[in-house]
Parts: sequence; structure tokens; C-alpha cells
Amino acid sequence: MNKFAKTILCLSVFMLVSSSAWAGRVDWLAYDQGIKKAKVDKKPIFLYFYANWCGYCRKMESEAFADRTVANVLQDSFIPIMVNKDKQPRISARYWVRVVPFYWFLTENAELNQALPGYIPKDLFIKYLKFFGSSSYKKMSFEQFLQAGKATKTKK
Repeated sequence: MNKFAKTILCLSVFMLVSSSAWAGRVDWLAYDQGIKKAKVDKKPIFLYFYANWCGYCRKMESEAFADRTVANVLQDSFIPIMVNKDKQPRISARYWVRVVPFYWFLTENAELNQALPGYIPKDLFIKYLKFFGSSSYKKMSFEQFLQAGKATKTKK
């Protein structure tokens, strides 16, 4: 194998390894940056409010946000924004955040869609992400979405 072919092979392996290492990770954006990016990319926004002292926030981060499926759905379907409630009180007040963790699903134009407070187990959280990320909320209730999912699983 010549030197050029070895270089191409090494670069290909490096790109494959580095891209898979980053897969499954949420790339959180700052508030202003995320709002602008959502308008450009025409993607809905997932807004996550947390606090450093919050045990359930750390639990969401270690169990849900660290999960490959959750991270991939967040990255593919939303612009993920993380806001520290204590360090950004004006933004928190704008969204009526009084408890953490707290989540808002916003449209690409930062219009309010749905809020969810508190810790949400990973499996249920994935369902919420898919419900809002697929725009199913425009056609059915969350309960109908869950029932449709059960019917699909039963048919297989």
C-alpha cells in the first residue's frame, strides 16, 4: 500500500471513530445562540432549565440526557438550549420557571408550545421528545400518541 492510500485509510478511520465518539451527546446551546439557530435551521426548540444545586437535574443529566437515544432525538429534532435558572433569572422569569428541572418545547420562532416540570424517567422522556419532535401534538393528544405506539408494537 502506498503512502497516499495509508494516509486516506488513517483519515477515514479517524473520522469514523471521532464521529461515533460524538454521537449520542447533547450539544447544548446558550439561550440567545439557540434562539437564533432555531430560526435559521427552522427547527423547534427544547429549553431545559436547571440549577447547580438540583439533585433531580443531575439525575436527568446522568440518566436521560446521557442516553444515546435521548441525545440523538434531541440533536436531530430540536435545537437544545440549557439555561441555569439561578444565573439567568430574567430568562427563567420570562418562562415562569419556579422549579427545576423544567422543560419548554418551543416552536422554531420561540413561541410557547408545552411546558413540563420535574424529573421525568428516561423512557417516558423519550416519548415526549418523539411526540413533540414529530409534530404529533398537532394531530393528537399525548395519550393518543402513546396508544398509537402500543398498537404499532402489537402489530409486529
